[in-house]
Amino acid sequence: ATLSPDASPVAQQMLQEAAVTYPAGVTQHQVWVSLVFSAAPRPGARRRKPEDMVRELANKIPYWCAHLESTGAGLATPMSAGELAEIVRVAYDPAAARVLDDAVYQGGEVSLDFENIGPAAAETLWDEYRHDSGVSVCWTMSEAPRGTVYSNVLSRLLASHAAVDRKRVSLVFRPVDSARTADVVEKDQNTARTRLTSTRHGSARLAADLDAANATAAEEAKGAGLTYFSMIVSATVEDPERLPEAVAAVEQELAPAARIMLRRAYGGHDAAFAATLPLGVMLNRHVLLPEAIKSAL
Repeated sequence: ATLSPDASPVAQQMLQEAAVTYPAGVTQHQVWVSLVFSAAPRPGARRRKPEDMVRELANKIPYWCAHLESTGAGLATPMSAGELAEIVRVAYDPAAARVLDDAVYQGGEVSLDFENIGPAAAETLWDEYRHDSGVSVCWTMSEAPRGTVYSNVLSRLLASHAAVDRKRVSLVFRPVDSARTADVVEKDQNTARTRLTSTRHGSARLAADLDAANATAAEEAKGAGLTYFSMIVSATVEDPERLPEAVAAVEQELAPAARIMLRRAYGGHDAAFAATLPLGVMLNRHVLLPEAIKSAL
């Protein structure tokens, strides 16, 4: 900072202390919603061209944005191709964020080509993923919070952490076919009832699980739909030596605070990392198991 020689000693001292004690940067939070549609034609419906689908979906964007705002999400605006390209580029190359920010600050125009936003080099190791200037670890949710879930249950997990340079928490929702919802809720009811009756003295948690399954079945009978949901978490640091600290922060602090059981994506960090980005990557479409088996798991 530049100090004026005419400034008072008190003002000069305050600025000097502020330059030393204040943090070098601030945390930045970004939230986006991605909608992925199947390209498979419906039985009996005519096959439509991609241009027709683009026009139909474009007409619905204002409706979706208005409904997102009504949830309290704030102003929702569609992302441009350039914004999407920048998010992907910075995710794979965190050091590029400073270059892009400097270009914008100096009044320059940033134009990224989709063919070049991926990593220049990447290596998928068993327990980590190295990509350009970053190294990441990914987790998938193996068990959701049990019992009563309050609106702030994810607060700690979503908040910034000093040990993690960049963190993404992606919630994935997949609607269940309406023709299968009755079978799904009936199976959940039977499973919960069997677990409760198989114990000698019962359990408050198992009884709560049965109550929740019965409530879901009652709602489904009234016409409510069902949705599969999952969560993918990624933590990225630029210095590989700081990775153990970031992993410990997620596994020992953030996930337990959210009452979520996370499992590290051993051997598949590259795929899980891509699934946390707004690219429409659907991991269930890339599993070699038949759909009937996947649904039964």
